[in-house]
Amino acid sequence: VEGPPRHAQIGRAIAAGAPLQDEDGVVWIDVTAFVGNDADRTARVISSARGRHLTPLETAFGYAKLAGFKWDNERISRLEQVSPQWVAKMIALAHANSDVHALVRSGAVKASTAIEAVAKHGEAAGAFLQGEFEKAKASGKSRVTPSTIHGRALPRKVVSPLIRGVDKFMQGLDAN
Repeated sequence: VEGPPRHAQIGRAIAAGAPLQDEDGVVWIDVTAFVGNDADRTARVISSARGRHLTPLETAFGYAKLAGFKWDNERISRLEQVSPQWVAKMIALAHANSDVHALVRSGAVKASTAIEAVAKHGEAAGAFLQGEFEKAKASGKSRVTPSTIHGRALPRKVVSPLIRGVDKFMQGLDAN
């Protein structure tokens, strides 16, 4: 279940000179066979990858696979210690079209930005994000961010007094 990442790490350690070989030059690594079903195996792959952080897409695909095994968002969230809402958003990202996946994989769009676009634009999210990426490139940026989509957010110290003023004004209005 954890073979490929572990094999790669062992190879890097040997190349760096770690003393993992015996006197005959053989490397002995303790391997414990995985016991569990296919859903448990998927959960193990997701949870054991903490040392080699999974990309957001890999995590999303893992969550979607667990959902396919009839795991609910609450159960998946306990496995990863995240909120059920985050799990739902990641599953939505997993089910997004391949053009959205390509933009996230390339780094042109952050996963959180892609999730927001998928929620708002559905099937058209890829075209929308591609257009935003072109705008970002034209303005000298390398990726789409929330500020490239929505504009720069106003600072709290500007917004809070404005909201308080509107609230005070509204309280002073006659009910009619």
